[in-house]
Amino acid sequence: ILFSCGMALLVVRFWLSRNVQWKKGFTFHAAQFFIYAIIIGTIGSILNNAIEDYNLRFISSGIIDFICTSLIALILTIKLFLIINQFEKAQVNKGRDVTSTRILAR
Repeated sequence: ILFSCGMALLVVRFWLSRNVQWKKGFTFHAAQFFIYAIIIGTIGSILNNAIEDYNLRFISSGIIDFICTSLIALILTIKLFLIINQFEKAQVNKGRDVTSTRILAR
């Protein structure tokens, strides 16, 4: 799973660098978010299994779940701000007023 997600990220990055006219749209950010969420969830699952198998006492599976959830929420917040900034640029490029566009975006 981790290898396939890593390859998917590389393919998206390579395709983006080759195709200059294609912009980082909503589908790009959504796909990248889901790939990152799958990677984080898989690593969290592996760590939870390692904690149970090796009877580790210094960290619990609840802490791992909290860290994974926090990372996914942080990535979602970052992606949403990138989409909002992209919306703002698109509105300004269409000829809208810059101030009203920023107010609407925020």
